[in-house]
Amino acid sequence: MPCKACGFVPLRQARAVAWLFSSHHLNEPELQEAERRIRAGDVPDPSKALRGMAQRAMGAIDAPAPEDRSLQPHEVLLLVVTEVVLTPLVGLALWHGLRERRPRAARLVARITVPITAVLFVIWLADRFGGIR
Repeated sequence: MPCKACGFVPLRQARAVAWLFSSHHLNEPELQEAERRIRAGDVPDPSKALRGMAQRAMGAIDAPAPEDRSLQPHEVLLLVVTEVVLTPLVGLALWHGLRERRPRAARLVARITVPITAVLFVIWLADRFGGIR
């Protein structure tokens, strides 16, 4: 749809930028400030993350928000090594910290931490009561 004020019709990536400068995203004072700055010659250049957020808000993409991404392979490896060498409590603390902001990552941490904890617990029991020597 064309802008009511200037008639500009945004296409492709400009649609996300236009949404960021609309009443869907900004309140009235922010819109007035944006208008003043654009009229003064400032060129809007929002970050890729902001454009992605706008595309999700407009329903243009279904991808999960960047903040709800899973763990990277090197993060998984670091978690496994840390839990085996130090303590599975690291995984519990990480799960607790991620569970609200990044639920996908928190689920992965739980799927890694629970089996490692179980195996280390069985080893501890065997050593404590079975006499691994």
